[in-house]
Amino acid sequence: PARKDRSNTQRKRPKYTMGSEREMRRKQMNAKAFQMSKAVAGNVFHNDIFEGVDSLRRQLMNQPRARASVTLCARRNSAKGACKTASVNYDDSDLNPQPTFEQLLRRPKAFVALVPQPVALFVAGALAGTLAKTISCPLDRVKILLQVKGGTTGGAIAQAAQSGNLVKTFLAVGKQEGLGGYFKGNIPQVIRAIPYDAVRLCAYEQFKNLLKDEDGNLSVPARLAAGAFAGMTSTFVTYPLDTIRFRLAIDPTVKSMPQVVSTMIRQEGLFSLYKGLIPSLAGIAPYIAINYTTFDLMKKNMPDELQSTTTGSFIAAFLATTVATTFCYPLDTLRRQMQMKTVKYNNIFHAYSEMSKQNGPLAVYRGFVPNMLKNLPTNSIRLASFDAGKKLIIEAEEEYGELQIECAAQRQSTTC
Repeated sequence: PARKDRSNTQRKRPKYTMGSEREMRRKQMNAKAFQMSKAVAGNVFHNDIFEGVDSLRRQLMNQPRARASVTLCARRNSAKGACKTASVNYDDSDLNPQPTFEQLLRRPKAFVALVPQPVALFVAGALAGTLAKTISCPLDRVKILLQVKGGTTGGAIAQAAQSGNLVKTFLAVGKQEGLGGYFKGNIPQVIRAIPYDAVRLCAYEQFKNLLKDEDGNLSVPARLAAGAFAGMTSTFVTYPLDTIRFRLAIDPTVKSMPQVVSTMIRQEGLFSLYKGLIPSLAGIAPYIAINYTTFDLMKKNMPDELQSTTTGSFIAAFLATTVATTFCYPLDTLRRQMQMKTVKYNNIFHAYSEMSKQNGPLAVYRGFVPNMLKNLPTNSIRLASFDAGKKLIIEAEEEYGELQIECAAQRQSTTC
């Protein structure tokens, strides 16, 4: 029969997963050990069908820096039962050969694999967060002004914010403060986004690896726990920067981050930088847990042709953010109220009681629309960018591993 023309058939792209660095290392070593075992057997019998390869592979994996002796028995092109003993001298360098610079140039993506996986994930999270925060800064400023009714900002901005009108507030900022007004507080926001998103996204991947079962599967409760732990970890580390950004956005008397810090510490004490931390942790834990878990599950159940695309990431992020924000937005509003120095609340319940008395029970949803308008593109950009970064890291590790396998099969020294 005629051979099928494969040039016109689209190959199905494999699903990719982010495992721990130890798992990736073991998979690569296992593949290299098999290639070495196959090469040894090929030298003995000059064919590719033989017994004893798996035994030699296990010795290569479990006894580094040793001398392996294994009996290989041919099953084809040789007398039945013909066996020979093969000895192999090897050490760690045989299972971890270093491709040359010229080989890496042929596969430039493999250069990324030279960076330790946790560091690569941290950088991917930082870049994703920076891009997302900068694009969404104008709507974030409007959202904060609506939440606190203008705060201590006067003029047209305060009047528009007190009316609760999104469009009026947005236009008032531009009219009163110019284009720069939309990006007021963006520098500390970006500075905060670098460690915050980097820690949160990287920690989520690490917690997922820790919470996998013996078969490497991750249950929904485990995903929720990983998201909650990641959100609380990143929030605790970067909370003071969030407080500083918030004060810059609503207080016209302060002009810089050092001025905010010195004023807060002098007037309110050092712990004022962590004011509202408890409700913030209570709000971020369920938000990140729901958001990231929903995103992962939606991506996992998408059609294969959509799953590995940027469009698929945006769709999954859009729906996941909608669900998470609807459930968790009230806690964010209460946290903002408790961060204000002009209003004193004893606790989160006291804050909700006072807000309800003044503006009704739905007061905690003030600014919900601009928050959704900001969060939907922000989270879509952040999660899609980080997803692309993870995919790049995985593909780089695979390409680097393939180069090492080629080296292991051909080399006689520590480099190819």
